Amino acid sequence: MIFVRIFVITVFLNLVKLSTSNDYLSISKAIADICEVFYIQNSITFDVIIYGESTRHLDDVINGVLGLIGGNASKSVVHFKNIRFFKPDLIQSAVILFKNISILQDFNANTELTNPSYKTLKFLIYCENLDDFYQIPTVKMYNSDRSHVSSFQYFIVDREFFIFFVTFDHFQEKSCNLRSHRIINSFTKKSQKWTKKLGNFRNFNDFNGCMLTYTDSYNANYLLNRYNKEILSCARSESKLNVCPKLIKKILDRPGVKFEGLVYEVFEAMAKHGNFSTKYNFITNGFLTTKGNYFIKHDIRIYSTGYFPDLIRRVHMISPFYDVPSGIFVTPPEFYNNFEKLLLPFDAVTWILLVATFITISIVLFNMRFTSNKVRKFVFGLGIQTPGLNVLRIFFGIGQTKLPKESILRFILIFFVLFCLIMRTCYQSKMFDFITSDMRKSPPKTLDEVIDMGYTIVLGNGSEMYDVWYNDIRSRNAKSKFLFFGESVNISKNYCVSINRVHPKLAYLMPIMNMLSASSFCGGFLTSVKHFEMTSCLGGLGMVRNSILYPIFDKVMNKLVPSGIPLYLFKYYKEFLYGVYQESKENMPKILTFDDLEFGFIMWLTACGISLAAFATEILRYKTLKFIEIYVGLIVLVSIVTNRTRNN
Repeated sequence: MIFVRIFVITVFLNLVKLSTSNDYLSISKAIADICEVFYIQNSITFDVIIYGESTRHLDDVINGVLGLIGGNASKSVVHFKNIRFFKPDLIQSAVILFKNISILQDFNANTELTNPSYKTLKFLIYCENLDDFYQIPTVKMYNSDRSHVSSFQYFIVDREFFIFFVTFDHFQEKSCNLRSHRIINSFTKKSQKWTKKLGNFRNFNDFNGCMLTYTDSYNANYLLNRYNKEILSCARSESKLNVCPKLIKKILDRPGVKFEGLVYEVFEAMAKHGNFSTKYNFITNGFLTTKGNYFIKHDIRIYSTGYFPDLIRRVHMISPFYDVPSGIFVTPPEFYNNFEKLLLPFDAVTWILLVATFITISIVLFNMRFTSNKVRKFVFGLGIQTPGLNVLRIFFGIGQTKLPKESILRFILIFFVLFCLIMRTCYQSKMFDFITSDMRKSPPKTLDEVIDMGYTIVLGNGSEMYDVWYNDIRSRNAKSKFLFFGESVNISKNYCVSINRVHPKLAYLMPIMNMLSASSFCGGFLTSVKHFEMTSCLGGLGMVRNSILYPIFDKVMNKLVPSGIPLYLFKYYKEFLYGVYQESKENMPKILTFDDLEFGFIMWLTACGISLAAFATEILRYKTLKFIEIYVGLIVLVSIVTNRTRNN
């Protein structure tokens, strides 16, 4: 028995020794799997970095990662770097390895996260001597020493039998903005497998009632030129563009102030979906500073389309949108010409029903041409030789060449006259409204529409969206083409302009604000003392999935905007597009739908049903075989109409 115990203990110790000696293989496998998932889901590529003094263990981990996902098998890892204690500038997602936590703190204090192209940045941290969650910097450590890590989202924590994939949660019930560790997944060293499938790493939908503050800017120039004398006098007493913040805040805090716009709708919808409360804050000129109390009076601040917790040092890496360029702007659509306006009074459903009605009548008339004289006389009456001409005369209000005498046809004719009278009157009245109105066609609302309509897409030099758009356009054989700022521009064609730096020849697209010196036109306009229209950049070029708000935003936007990447929804930008494209929806004549004209259709169908019933009763009264052909003719007629309707 003692021998058995000794044998079991020896085997166990050998297994533990073997597993610990091969720990680097498990860590390499875990890191490689995470990089692969990020690359597959979001096309994110990683640099693998050792910062500070390297060790044999870290070298083994690096070699293991490069061996698993390097070469031709994958493109998720693109570079290996060994940084020796100097100030790095991270512009690429990275797996960063450290000997211990103190070196990590030194790295965080000296690192620049400029991210000039606003890429999606992910940072996965592994410290050789970090084997406990509590060694990861906590909130108290961060507040006392800002050199502690705060901007890194993911950690690998190596324990005896498991490797944990860890992130942070900033939203705890009753203690918002206090960071807590959350285990996303765990890797079993023995089986070399994850306990659950690696997928969406930030599947987060509940903010536990925390308050999120939306911060946006108002445009001082706009206020100076348009509204409120007390604002104007206050601004003149200070500086040209510095409209008194206290006075603006006082106006916006009035009980009657109404918030509107796409940003407001989306933010409120996200609040309901994500279980957080909302607060709105406004500043001038669109810039946040670290001075004052901006960073301590709320749980989370939403700035335009970005968000950052109080503990985050940089905004660039966590914005839920690509911000280069800041937004999309299209040239005003063309006007409808008079020929195109001929179809505008009715919607598509009404036109289809009208066409189907007249096609059915034409089929009846055509089939009756090939029946016997007795059948034609019975249906149309004596002397009616031009029933088709009568139908057209009825619609245009012209008298009949000869009216039928039989009661059945007269009954149908009366109701058809009423039906045509309703349709003709509605069409003529609306047609006059459309002909006398100058209306633009609907602007494109998705990137798909922009490409399919052959817009020339104007991009900033070096825009990373070029590859995305170019590949999409090539796959569709679309007519769209690209121009860059600085190239010659033919302004007579349609353009989709990405606004970051505005070329002088495109300046006509940017009224109201001086876009030649502005980096973006996001912001709100105080259009009156009781109306604030929030017009920040919620259209755009693509969403970055490293934001904690992304899952909620994605679900909300799927309900609020059409499919595809949403561009600016023009109805929220009437004030901004003043002078270039004025939304004419309010002044546009109402298009008549089936709901408006259903009475006429129902009346006509009822008349046809009653007439057919009366016609069948009339036929049954005859006992002779001469009228069997009428009955057969009706069966043939019904079958023809049914088959054609089914084919359509």
